[in-house]
Amino acid sequence: MNDGLIDGLHGLRNLLKEGKTEEAHTAVRKLIVQADIGAPDEAAVEPAGSDASERLGKWLSAFLDTDHNLLFSHLDSATDDDIQALDRHVESRREALEIGLQVDALTADITRMYELLGEPSSERDVVKLIALLGKRLRQHLLDDEALRMEVSELSRTMAISLGKLEQLLHDMGDDTSELEQARKILGEALPTDISEALKRLNTACAYLLSADKKLHSATATVARQMQDNMQEVRKLRGHLQKAQAEARRDVLTGLPNRLMLQEYFSTMSEDEPACLLMLDLDHFKQINDTHGHDVGDEVLTAIGLRLAHRLRQGDVIARVGGEEFAAVLVGVGGKRAYKVADDLRQALASEPVATTVGELDVTTSVGVAVRRWQEGVDEWMKRADRALYEAKNEGRNRTKVSVM
Repeated sequence: MNDGLIDGLHGLRNLLKEGKTEEAHTAVRKLIVQADIGAPDEAAVEPAGSDASERLGKWLSAFLDTDHNLLFSHLDSATDDDIQALDRHVESRREALEIGLQVDALTADITRMYELLGEPSSERDVVKLIALLGKRLRQHLLDDEALRMEVSELSRTMAISLGKLEQLLHDMGDDTSELEQARKILGEALPTDISEALKRLNTACAYLLSADKKLHSATATVARQMQDNMQEVRKLRGHLQKAQAEARRDVLTGLPNRLMLQEYFSTMSEDEPACLLMLDLDHFKQINDTHGHDVGDEVLTAIGLRLAHRLRQGDVIARVGGEEFAAVLVGVGGKRAYKVADDLRQALASEPVATTVGELDVTTSVGVAVRRWQEGVDEWMKRADRALYEAKNEGRNRTKVSVM
């Protein structure tokens, strides 16, 4: 090694001691060029590469040996321990130097590891790059744990759902072995090892896929059963509606009954003008006793039809008892109520009723009550009943208006 190279290395050591890294970097590059051509050349500058790093390592190692010899030459009375200590010192400096020469390779390795995590970095400072790598690795660990917890929770929820589905299929008489296996796997905690967890999930998926045909078959069965049930419900609903309609009408005459009349009352305004007629066939018991109940039913049916034909649209006629009828005349009040009721009574009495035993004369007693302002239905009906009772007591076949 020539004297110029030794002087340059001494200068490099001094720059490093003083912390002048930029100047030391420039000096190293000059030393490489000087070593290649055998003399210093200020104009020649060659970037450091892998070959230059190897040559620089050899030269600096030689420099350390020279430095070692220089130091050793001043130790005239050196002991073996001193010499060994000096050797260890020089060797540690050589190892540090070799590590330093590998910084670029270390940076490249760390950068590749960082890129594998999906976030390329332009950072070239080794210390900062290692810190970033550590932070990113910790974040990956947290993300992986969160994902594992989410998958575990999903597996637990699926296990509960599969249990219910398994019970449904069991109740339907279908085999549930595949669902049972899948439910057991998903019901247990997933392993922390990703590959083992994935293996178990794949096994559960295989069981679920094998149960797919059974599930489709069961679904089709349930759908058919639901359709059958819906048809039954429609039939029952139709029967119920028919039964409700029948329950609100008199079976014999087809007229509304007392229940339907009460429903009509609930729709009326308390301030709406109206009169209520209570009609009762006179001596109807004698018709039943003389000609039988069948003839009595013929009379009731005929009177019901006559009442329905003679009332206006919007008026209501109902059979509320054995031979008793009620009529609600909307918008009728005062003296006009009496005239309408009495005309109706006379019309019924003027035309005999044709029956299987011949024509029968039938008369009717009528009680009339004009509704008072905001009067309740019960009180209104009571006044009409009292008026009817008066018409019966006064000889029948007459019309009485409630004055109380």
